[in-house]
Amino acid sequence: MLLTEFDQKSYDNGLIKVGVERGREEERIKNIRNMFILNLPSEIIAKTCEVPVDYVLDLKKDLENNEGR
Repeated sequence: MLLTEFDQKSYDNGLIKVGVERGREEERIKNIRNMFILNLPSEIIAKTCEVPVDYVLDLKKDLENNEGR
């Protein structure tokens, strides 16, 4: 396959979108971490952050594993 045309604006917009999504995810993780500190139930955290409970439980597990290192 030969690339004959490159759309710089489209490429830049894609990079911006990825950056925004990454920023949102980092902010979400920060908020969830703060909710863990407050000892809020995982179900409440999930509902507040609009994510599945499994996501919250997996993040909690990952954070606990990283604290032990």
